[in-house]
Amino acid sequence: MNCEAALLHDLGKSKIDPAIVNKDGKLTDKEFTEMKKHPELGYAIGLKLGIKNRQVLEGIRLHHEKMDGTGYPFRMRGENIPYYARIIGICDIFDAMTSRRSYKKPMTSFEALLLMKTTMHTQIDPKLLKSMIEMFR
Repeated sequence: MNCEAALLHDLGKSKIDPAIVNKDGKLTDKEFTEMKKHPELGYAIGLKLGIKNRQVLEGIRLHHEKMDGTGYPFRMRGENIPYYARIIGICDIFDAMTSRRSYKKPMTSFEALLLMKTTMHTQIDPKLLKSMIEMFR
């Protein structure tokens, strides 16, 4: 996998108001709408920087798409979501759940994987989730 895509997936957050990005607590609907612009903003920045690798650009732009079509920015579903974007997306979810935030304690790896398996199974690529769980054994 191209590590550049993983490193740059949240590049667009640099163009979102820091008060929203760093907010303690839940975002309002308006703030969340603003935050949801970061994949497209990151994609535009990537193009402006001269990134030509399609996998990197797709990873930046599509890492919030969900297997069941509930993601953003395009509400893609299933295998239509590029493989690299699915990998980055599942890692991004895991990182968010297991990282300390000013407004929440981190989950353990076990707790996060259990929650992903039991409540997010329609959103996450099941083969990737199975592989991720196997890595922790």
